[in-house]
Order: sequence, then C-alpha cells, then structure tokens
Amino acid sequence: MVRDSKGNDKRLVVYVSQELFQELETLATKEDRSTSNFTRNLIASAVEQYKKGKNL
Repeated sequence: MVRDSKGNDKRLVVYVSQELFQELETLATKEDRSTSNFTRNLIASAVEQYKKGKNL
C-alpha cells in the first residue's frame, strides 16, 4: 500500500460507465481474474506504453 507524507493510505477511485465496467468485467472473466486485478494491470500496462511513447 502506498502512503502519503502523513502516513495515510493512497487510493485511486475511478468512475466509469456501466458499459465500460461490464466490458472490463467480461475481459477479466475471460482471463480468470478479478475485475479489480485485471483493471489494475491494464492501467499499469497503459502507463508503461504511454511512458515508452513519450520517452519518459
């Protein structure tokens, strides 16, 4: 768990449409993973691709 300078847990909450959530849920199920785990890994992958494209 990541903590801020005051020692509090840091979390990211993202609101998505019902349609997008259902799509994420379907994709996660196909890979036999939880929706939250699948989404977390998808975000991590997207960040890495973004950094490579921006040469960060």
